[in-house]
Amino acid sequence: MGTYQLIKNLARDRGVSIAKVEKEIGLSNGSMSKWDTYYPNSRFIVQVADYFDVSVDYLLGRSTYQKDTSVTASAVNIAEIVTKLTDADTELVKALVTRLAD
Repeated sequence: MGTYQLIKNLARDRGVSIAKVEKEIGLSNGSMSKWDTYYPNSRFIVQVADYFDVSVDYLLGRSTYQKDTSVTASAVNIAEIVTKLTDADTELVKALVTRLAD
């Protein structure tokens, strides 16, 4: 499925018109319909992704997940540190992080 079709589906599912989306991100009326035949400027793809709260990869058809589910670099760094701890210390860190998240 192409980018424009994905955007049309998102707009339909959220009850907004393509014209409204175009207006709110600063595109002229009918601009998105051309996205069937060429890729738009990356700035507009990012704006549409932000508008619908989906990932750019989803809009480009590179992912079937609407939200980015990748692990951040910080999470990887924390995981690397935790693997060096004792089991008891790992449980303490887990309890601390759980308390902070609440």
